[in-house]
Amino acid sequence: MEERRKLIFPSDWDLSEIKSLSGTGHRGVVEYDGGDLDRMYGPTWFLNNVAKETGLSDDLQKVFGGNVEMAQDVLTLAYYLFLDSRTYSHIEKWQRIVKTPSVHTLTSSSITRLTQSITEQHRMDLFRLRAKRMGKDEYCAVDSTSVSTYGFHLVDIRWGHNKEHLPLKQTLEVIVYSLTSHLPIYYLELPGNMPDSRTIEMIVTELEHAGFKNVILITDRGYESMKNLEVYIAKGQKVITSVKCGQGEALKVIKSIDLSTRAKAIPSMSAILEEMQTIRCIEHDGRRKFITPFVGDQLLICDAFGFENPEGCRPTYTSKKSNKGKRGRPPKPQTENL
Repeated sequence: MEERRKLIFPSDWDLSEIKSLSGTGHRGVVEYDGGDLDRMYGPTWFLNNVAKETGLSDDLQKVFGGNVEMAQDVLTLAYYLFLDSRTYSHIEKWQRIVKTPSVHTLTSSSITRLTQSITEQHRMDLFRLRAKRMGKDEYCAVDSTSVSTYGFHLVDIRWGHNKEHLPLKQTLEVIVYSLTSHLPIYYLELPGNMPDSRTIEMIVTELEHAGFKNVILITDRGYESMKNLEVYIAKGQKVITSVKCGQGEALKVIKSIDLSTRAKAIPSMSAILEEMQTIRCIEHDGRRKFITPFVGDQLLICDAFGFENPEGCRPTYTSKKSNKGKRGRPPKPQTENL
């Protein structure tokens, strides 16, 4: 050992990993070597599992050419919109109390560089990867909303029918999402003065270019027009659309529906994320990370989604209480007083 310490290595050698070699480290497995941290982890742990099970994490890595860090940054930005209602200028402070997929802090400048590096090619590549994960004749809902703005430099800002009834200019956001996975499969930003009935031909064409075949579109009455019906027929697009309830055939079908067999409503996503907020990830310098135990409805949520609990977070004990009677002489049979 004394002779080994006297060895002189060339100055250009990278010896940063020498501590992790066999025989040079401390006993046990040390997974964390940063500062001491105690951050909320439940909601992000849940969303990480959703991204993994749906293949979104793998698809993002493929889109960005295997760049795991870039995919994690995009997921962190998406999680922030779910878990906090503030703008991205507050995400740096948010990361101090919430454990996120990103391994570094997302500052305003890093977010700008990230968003500017995402191109239309990345967007279409993601759509094509998501299309490969869809089944045949999958039902997809089409909807749009207006986003009001005080800005005036964006190209798509126009006066239009504001769905929030605000006296502001707006942009129109169109989204198509699967009713099976409940995930968006396509999105598009349009000028704020474009009606819904004028967008359906563009949506059908874009879905076709992105590789979404044999999908059944579900639309509301805003997309009902004779021209759109001609588009559906010409392209062979299957669609379920709304019609006026006063029509004889439609009213007959509505009255025949048995509403007593409706499935029990499940909690909203916000209720699920709120329940998971008490779970924390604790990281101490030189020690193994650990996650606080899952209890109550947190275990039911994991079971409902088929997520495996982290090691040591699920109760493994069994109750010692027995349903057998007490020891000793059996009680006398009770008799009724006549």
